[in-house]
Amino acid sequence: MSGIFQKVIPQFDGQFKASENYSVFSVQKVNNRWWIYHTNIDQNYRLKVIDLSSDLLILRKDSSTTDYVYKRFEPLNLGDL
Repeated sequence: MSGIFQKVIPQFDGQFKASENYSVFSVQKVNNRWWIYHTNIDQNYRLKVIDLSSDLLILRKDSSTTDYVYKRFEPLNLGDL
């Protein structure tokens, strides 16, 4: 299992604008834990999957105590303003 990690910015029209930079990653299960291995030009590192659901992803960089929380994008409904 592998793919690319690329930052995107939501636009007002519901589309996303992607950055030109990306990194390659692979996903592996080691000792009943899921890990994401990132490969960049200047560094390699891994992230432990702490929690995963359809709306939330929580990752922790190896040998760190900082969690990275990713929430599913919800479009802004301008009619509610």
